[in-house]
Amino acid sequence: MSVPLRSRQEAVGQLTFTVPANASPDDQYALFVIDNRLHQPVPDMWGVGPVGTNVGQGWDGRYGQVARKYSWLAGLAPVPLGDGNWTDPGTAVSFRGTTTSPVTFVAVLSPDAPPVTDPRSDLSIALVLLGHNGSIWAQNLTVG
Repeated sequence: MSVPLRSRQEAVGQLTFTVPANASPDDQYALFVIDNRLHQPVPDMWGVGPVGTNVGQGWDGRYGQVARKYSWLAGLAPVPLGDGNWTDPGTAVSFRGTTTSPVTFVAVLSPDAPPVTDPRSDLSIALVLLGHNGSIWAQNLTVG
């Protein structure tokens, strides 16, 4: 008996922005795609910026601080494994505060995610700034 292979859904986007005048290369931006139906960030995400920029993907333990500060980003909190250890809830795309626009990204949704029927309500896109001075700022880019 064969089991049908369920295709993975992807969300592709491009973030365009103006670099703030007071931007520091020591600041870090993080871009998240959150599946609102599962209340968690996507498990896989990749990004690319203009030539010469260092856009990367992965997870930073500081994202747990973002989850504590912004209730709408609670899904960014570390996930307990039950044995006293923790794991990351997903993947983000990150870049320095002086990175120039655009940043193009692809987010692969969880294989457990139901089909996306309304991207604006099913998914949220969040941009977070982790300042070199310890400040944290977040904006929901999905809200029009």
